Amino acid sequence: MYPAPMGAITPAYAMTSPDLERSDSGQFFHPWARRGTPQRGVQDIDLAMKLWEYLERDVERFGIARAM
Repeated sequence: MYPAPMGAITPAYAMTSPDLERSDSGQFFHPWARRGTPQRGVQDIDLAMKLWEYLERDVERFGIARAM
């Protein structure tokens, strides 16, 4: 585990780096500010929906209503 501030490095780089241009929008960056490709499955819509549904069911037990 890394300290929480380490989590801000990559988004801060993406927002402020003079090395990036508007055409870099949508690119994938790995920690810590390294351009790369997502791991297999990261862009799997079916898997994302399964995760979303699982999380919705999981938070229901805490009385948290569905957001949408």
